[in-house]
Amino acid sequence: MEVINGERHLQCSADCKDYVWAKGDAGRLEDLKRQYALTAIARKNAEQKMSSQKPKKSADWLAHNDKKLKTLKNQLADNGVEHFDPEQYLIEVKHG
Repeated sequence: MEVINGERHLQCSADCKDYVWAKGDAGRLEDLKRQYALTAIARKNAEQKMSSQKPKKSADWLAHNDKKLKTLKNQLADNGVEHFDPEQYLIEVKHG
């Protein structure tokens, strides 16, 4: 049962049609940017591991991260962010 619940959680956080967020909330917008940047890094890592001994697991993470990035991109667009560079965002956050 835990696997099913965990799978549902991953699916919903990745491509949930019922997600709710407050538009125009600056704190939430920063969280969306942070989530997008971290998910982009996770996707890049999964892509690099495709040639490892566990390519199926990496493929699953690629698919999950792609769905999550799609949802986060929609949320960013709904908050007026059309072009977002996750690497530049992380550099700016790191250097204040």
